[in-house]
Amino acid sequence: MIDTLLADKTFTPRAVTRNGSSDAAKLLASRGAEVVEADLWDRESVKRALVGCEAVFGVRSACFYDIATANTRCAGHELLGSQHSRRPG
Repeated sequence: MIDTLLADKTFTPRAVTRNGSSDAAKLLASRGAEVVEADLWDRESVKRALVGCEAVFGVRSACFYDIATANTRCAGHELLGSQHSRRPG
């Protein structure tokens, strides 16, 4: 998804990460993504990370607990409304 957004150049994708100084985060930033830090266990930090976004596309690994997913979905819904905050699948 992020490859498509970066290639299209219509939007600047924002990557939300726990560690903005990680190699993966630095690589995304070097490719043109905006990288911001948030703790998925803290709904308010997720909300701060999503301010100004037009849409949210959430991806999680199978090991994430439901509370982290719920915080992300709720924060996206509160800021953007349900039509712009969807989970894949």
